Amino acid sequence: MTEENVKNISAAPLRILVVDDEPHAAKFISELLQADGQQTEMAHDIAGASAALEKGSFDLVLCDMRLDHEEGTELLPAVKRLQPDCLTVFITGYGSVDTAVRAIHEGAFDYISKPLDLIQMETELKTVVARTLKHRETLGAKKGASLDIPINNEDERHMVGRSSAMISVYGALARAALSRENVLITGESGTGKELVATAIHEKGPWAAKPFVTVNCCALSENLLESELFGHVRGAFTGAVQNKRGLFEVANGGTLFLDEIGDISLSLQVKLLRAIQEGEIKPVGSNETVRVDVRVIVATHRDLPQYVLDGKFREDLFYRLKVISIQMPPLRDRVSDIPDLVRYFASRFAAKTGKPLTSVSEEAMDFLTHYSWPGNIRELENAIGRAAAMSRTATLFPEDFPPEIMDGDVSSHSPATIAAAASHASETVISAGESLEELERRHIANTLQSVGFNKSRAADILGIDRVTLYRKAFKYGLISKGGPRKGSASPG
Repeated sequence: MTEENVKNISAAPLRILVVDDEPHAAKFISELLQADGQQTEMAHDIAGASAALEKGSFDLVLCDMRLDHEEGTELLPAVKRLQPDCLTVFITGYGSVDTAVRAIHEGAFDYISKPLDLIQMETELKTVVARTLKHRETLGAKKGASLDIPINNEDERHMVGRSSAMISVYGALARAALSRENVLITGESGTGKELVATAIHEKGPWAAKPFVTVNCCALSENLLESELFGHVRGAFTGAVQNKRGLFEVANGGTLFLDEIGDISLSLQVKLLRAIQEGEIKPVGSNETVRVDVRVIVATHRDLPQYVLDGKFREDLFYRLKVISIQMPPLRDRVSDIPDLVRYFASRFAAKTGKPLTSVSEEAMDFLTHYSWPGNIRELENAIGRAAAMSRTATLFPEDFPPEIMDGDVSSHSPATIAAAASHASETVISAGESLEELERRHIANTLQSVGFNKSRAADILGIDRVTLYRKAFKYGLISKGGPRKGSASPG
């Protein structure tokens, strides 16, 4: 293919088939693509899309993952049969590891979220168009490798979430699972990094091979070295026999090193050699052992800053982050909290045999407004505590840890309560105002002065939390979704 032909291909608009069971959604996406200079056609089900593929030629199929009572992936065989060079990208608001993996496994080119706002949708579509144009430019030179990845639906634990942040994680995870390259998973403590590492191994072609994990911060330097590389008899006091290291145990599979940021510089040198050369030397031995291990590491540390500070080797850092996955904190995926709450509640119900059937709206409201500094781990523990404390089939606010229902427990000091009480006491009585109106304004002022911390407000007002909840709901100061806008205004 000549350079001039490539330029002509790149300049020509894409022919895009938009498949969505909601006509207005299909039209909206089509209009955005047309505004970008592309040509579109619409279909609303598998049959209509198949008919369009038989009649016309397309560069790209943009298909919703859920089509009424059909799965969008059911269209892939028709695309492969009728137009093998046409790319398929799934648009979905129903993200999960299995749907991402299945889409790629069955031949999808990409997998994007269904954004809620116009700007994000335009950005997503422009990205897809750019990738498709790039693919079309190189189509004559070589074909893309077929993706083949087994699916395991029997995980005891799995990731939950449909937010755009998690859909991005699923896509990266699915691609990492197909690769033998090292993976660096970063994110705050409790965000589920180990779960991602497990999924990468289990969703890949090497799932039947060993998956070995070790927490680097749980062991001393000498013990961790022995655990990773093994030792020979007599290497140190207590080494009464030869021991295989975890690199050797994981040979052919995956070794997951959690909290990699906590290992010493001297051990980093040995780890780099193992990864770079594919060989290890047991402690006390002069012999090397060849190993074939894919390494996945995780850390909540800021490794780039550690590199700058001289706490982490730069060469090892780049060896580890061939593929990088950033786990979002729970506060950045609030829309996933209801699904996570129901997931953990059902798990604890099955584990304990308690007949848990629901979480009250009021409790869910508190859970979605809490900042969750401990992320998913903290949420899981909170649900476990609530499940243990609950006396009914429904989880209520009083079943959860007080700090979650109260918000920031650090603001419960006598000094801050006294200051808030002083501010709240400034409510002015207006002539002709009823007692009920005065009470409403006083509660509104008090809630506003403490940032809507209900426990602190109840302390200042001299009433219990249940009474405060009842009065706040009665006066419209608290809605199902949190404080009402302007509800705390004293006027």
